[in-house]
Amino acid sequence: MTISYVTCSDYLKQMLPLPPTIIEQRLSMFVIYANSILSAHEAALESRNTKTSRLWGQPFTIENMLDMLEAALTCTPSKSTLVHCPK
Repeated sequence: MTISYVTCSDYLKQMLPLPPTIIEQRLSMFVIYANSILSAHEAALESRNTKTSRLWGQPFTIENMLDMLEAALTCTPSKSTLVHCPK
């Protein structure tokens, strides 16, 4: 793990009212999700086929991607997740 990853994880643990194990797992998933969505967006831009795309041609695409990534870190865990989460 890099220092910046650990720093980010520590900051999120202070900021979010979530169990540390949830934050750690979500941050790992966040990195995967962000890499995937940004790679797909870049590939679409390189193909120059975005203007008519329902997915990539919207004027709010980048903002919506950021909203979704934020939600992945901050949303309230489901009851079924919390039942299995170590205290």
